[in-house]
Amino acid sequence: MRGIVFAVLTLIVGALIALGLEKLASFLPQQMDGALTRVYAIGVHPIALHVTVCGIIGLMLGYIIISKFVKK
Repeated sequence: MRGIVFAVLTLIVGALIALGLEKLASFLPQQMDGALTRVYAIGVHPIALHVTVCGIIGLMLGYIIISKFVKK
């Protein structure tokens, strides 16, 4: 149960950080903004994972933040 809560909290915090990063990226020059918010597909079409650079950074920061505050 604790692992499920940890995963859900990580996803929620990571998603919020990613949304904030995408909003901040809109203030950057257009070429850099396009690189950070471009959607990349990983995998084959029916089961592909679609991610952005901001999303990946947000999930990593969310994991780091949650792992500091949650006991394992």
